Order: sequence, then C-alpha cells, then structure tokens
Amino acid sequence: MRLDYQGPWPEPIGFLLLPRFSMMAFFSAVEPLRIANRVAERELFCWHVISQDGEPVSASNRMTLLADASLETAPSLPSLAVCTSFDPEAALNRRLIRWLHHQAQQDCALGGIDTGCFILAQARLIKPRQRVTMHWESLPAFRERFPEIDAVESLYEVSHDGFS
Repeated sequence: MRLDYQGPWPEPIGFLLLPRFSMMAFFSAVEPLRIANRVAERELFCWHVISQDGEPVSASNRMTLLADASLETAPSLPSLAVCTSFDPEAALNRRLIRWLHHQAQQDCALGGIDTGCFILAQARLIKPRQRVTMHWESLPAFRERFPEIDAVESLYEVSHDGFS
C-alpha cells in the first residue's frame, strides 16, 4: 500500500474495520494482497484486522469478522486503511481521532476504503486539494461537506499522502 515501503518483508498493512463496514470493499482490498503473495511464491504482504475495541465487528451485510487487535494493541504499521460504509461517521469519536493522528505522526500512510475518507476528512487528516475517491454514491455528499478536498470518481487513488 505504501509507495515507498522500505521495512522488512512481508509489508504489514492494517485494516481498521468500523461497524457496518463494506465486506465487499474490504475483501476487494485483501484478496489482491493474498494473490500477490501466491503469485510471488513468498509472503510480500501481511494484514492486521483492527477494531476499536478488539472485539468482532459486523459488516453492512451483517456478517461478523474477528479482529486481530484493538486501537491500543495494534502493531506499528506503515499503512492503515479505514474501512467503513453506510453512515461512516457514526463510529467517529475523540479516541479514534487521537489514535488516527498518532498513526499519522508515526508516518503511517492512511487511506480510506469505501467511505473511509469521511473519517479521515472529519479528523482533518486529508490535506486540502488532496485527491481521494470513494463509492460513487457518496461522492456528492463528500464534495459538499469537504469542498477543499479533490474527491474524484475513480477506482483508486494512491499518492505519498495516502490512498483511497
């Protein structure tokens, strides 16, 4: 996920799953990493599923996934994807904002999956004029709420500032 990853292999990637996250979006991010490992015949990537409290988290399809860690027990990560879906800001709280800011201060590349950029924008972790993308249904509301951010309709955006 990082354009400039220089650490030990496999590259660790965190996925912060917030309640009612999009299972399809999450699996669409994880499966290419798994396939890359298989094609390379070695582990290039590993991933960590994080929930706010370390407890299982339910997706928008009502299926539940186990978390590997909580905000407090998550390992140090070079990349973190915030995965949400409907009503993304419902899970936003001061503790989560502080944790995300701490990750950014540790030079963690932050990204949003599905509507995860709502969380990052609300936490003021997306720079003005930074390009982001998200589910097309959410673009008009995001553009209205955060006009200083360049929200585009594309499959993905990757830069040194983050990814979506």
